[in-house]
Amino acid sequence: MGDKEHIEAAVEYNIEAVSDEIIDSGEYSVVFTMRLLQKQDSGEYNAVDLHQYLDNFELRGKDGSNILIVSDRTENGYQFTFNMSSSKNTWEFYYSPKVISGIVAFDAKTGSDWLENVNGSHYGNYKIEMKAQIIKTADSTPYGNVATGEIVYTNAKMNAQFVSKKAG
Repeated sequence: MGDKEHIEAAVEYNIEAVSDEIIDSGEYSVVFTMRLLQKQDSGEYNAVDLHQYLDNFELRGKDGSNILIVSDRTENGYQFTFNMSSSKNTWEFYYSPKVISGIVAFDAKTGSDWLENVNGSHYGNYKIEMKAQIIKTADSTPYGNVATGEIVYTNAKMNAQFVSKKAG
């Protein structure tokens, strides 16, 4: 359905405040939650169904492979759970002292087919809200604070009538 534009961005989760004992215990996981928000005329952002606006959503690790670990599709997005049970050297994510990082990649749907087939779709500003939190694996008890970040993109249509050819 329609055209797509590929977007990739780095994601980092600073766990400097987390003790080595917690990280090495094998009892904790990192939960990444992602959802899509659409900017309204009022300037506020409202959640929309990420699955209608984006395709091929991936969370990638250090070897570039798609590592949708224990992925749960939520109403408006995805939740990925990464168990910190093994040696940091074997984690799927990059790990440098106290920072877990990877790549988020997706194809943003665009074009007239998309506009006609997705209820509520329109050209405008969108942002992917990302959250990361450490939890105790056994009972999902949160540990520490939630880290947040976002990727903002604009889905726009250009009118070629206003693009002039460069002389020369």
